[in-house]
Amino acid sequence: MWVSVLSIFYFLVSGAIFYLSVETYVKNKKSNFHRVTALLLLCVSFLFITYFLKLTLPNTVTKGLIVFLEFPLSIIKFCLITEWFRMMLTSKSLYLQGFLKRWGMYLPAVLIIPLFPIDGWLVESIEHYVLAQHIEFGPLMRVYSYLYILYAGYIFWMIFQAKKRRPVESVSYPLLQYFQVGFILYFFWGLIFGALFIYADFFKNIPLLVMYGDLLLIGSIQMVMKKYDFLPHYEKRYQILFEESPIAIILIDEHLQIKDANKQTEELFQRKIKSLIGTSLIKFVPRETFNYFRKRWQMAGEGSTGLRNYELTLKHSVTKKDVHLVLDSQFIELDNRMMKYIMIQDVTQSRINEQEVMYLAYHDTLTGLANRYSFNQKAETLLAQTKQSKENKLSLLLVDLDNFKQINDTFGHDTGDKVIQHVSQLMKDLLPETGFAARLGGDEFAILFLESDRTISSEAFVEKFLKRMKEPFWAEFISIPISCSIGISYATDEVNDVNQLQKQSDRAMYTAKRDGKSTFKKYGT
Repeated sequence: MWVSVLSIFYFLVSGAIFYLSVETYVKNKKSNFHRVTALLLLCVSFLFITYFLKLTLPNTVTKGLIVFLEFPLSIIKFCLITEWFRMMLTSKSLYLQGFLKRWGMYLPAVLIIPLFPIDGWLVESIEHYVLAQHIEFGPLMRVYSYLYILYAGYIFWMIFQAKKRRPVESVSYPLLQYFQVGFILYFFWGLIFGALFIYADFFKNIPLLVMYGDLLLIGSIQMVMKKYDFLPHYEKRYQILFEESPIAIILIDEHLQIKDANKQTEELFQRKIKSLIGTSLIKFVPRETFNYFRKRWQMAGEGSTGLRNYELTLKHSVTKKDVHLVLDSQFIELDNRMMKYIMIQDVTQSRINEQEVMYLAYHDTLTGLANRYSFNQKAETLLAQTKQSKENKLSLLLVDLDNFKQINDTFGHDTGDKVIQHVSQLMKDLLPETGFAARLGGDEFAILFLESDRTISSEAFVEKFLKRMKEPFWAEFISIPISCSIGISYATDEVNDVNQLQKQSDRAMYTAKRDGKSTFKKYGT
């Protein structure tokens, strides 16, 4: 009678667990996590059948079941539980790299299984009772117990490390609670009833109670798997983004307080995740941006879809340099609460690159002066200003170096470049704020000069410039004489076109060259 009752119980439990195993695997065949979970459930299912067969079969068969099935499956179960917790709990920063570091901890389990069949090492004798059997274990039972404690200790360490990285208010913290409670119950159940079975005579006369600890563990696993597998669409999307995204992601609630953050956020803000959790967003963004976020939140019920490419510039907490960010956000529902995840992309380097490209588009690479394109734009702008206001007078100075080809031929193009840079630096040093210098190409420069009663005249500037040009220029311990010829033209009511001004300045400059060089001429004189 009791065999029939036990068979119904064991086979029902085993069948239910086997069904869970198949269901878990079918849900996501490509997921390593689901595969490990399915194998763990399958292992427990077979163990329940083994426990039943031990009670009903002869001693010789029972010994074979223990040596070749029960204890190897128990060892495999320990390894699968450990791997399951490792996959679910550890962050990427805790992953062990290298084959030995990653799989070495399972080596003792692999080594002990071949020792089970050795006569007397695991099982010395078996004595059957009405509802149970008494087994005298050999020395390997002690090693088996040590392995149980070893893997349990490793799991507790993983739980501790994971909880350090996930503060209480984080979204993933409840999962850790399920893990911790389920495993603690499983561990102490096995420890207590395993010891009672070995050392207390009373417990040798009743069915083995250690195995029921597996049900406690499976219960917690199913709670976690249900939470893990049946997340809403938005929450699944959030979880994938949160764990795998290479950009910073934070989760905020309706009060705009940070509820969770990923590793990239820690690196971006140079603050530990624990110090970010529970902090108001106002501490990190300008009030204008904070109010904008709050307004968008209020619009959530009206179909707002969050932010798209919202640009924000902050000061770095350490370097105090500008940090350029682009924000995207979306509303999600977590634990029946409306929340928002914000993806933060650091585009500082992209902005720097854009500025460099923009700079190169408007500047000469050798001298840093404006180029021809930039000069033409500036000239058009200043001509328009002088037409509207008669207080300022615009002049165009065309500067051409004397005998520059001879310098290049004699001393080389490297020295010629240094001469160009030297002349450019003189212009920068002497030009007032109302002046604008550009390199048009080769050894030709242009200067736009906006004169008024309160500023220096273009002629006074030219005289200073020519005087400085007569100073010796040294290149590789050689003094090289340099000079230039300058032509000046003025914008008038009749002459108010950039091309006209350039032609007039060009003629005046060639007149200065004919007059002996190292001088200047005004057009029309």
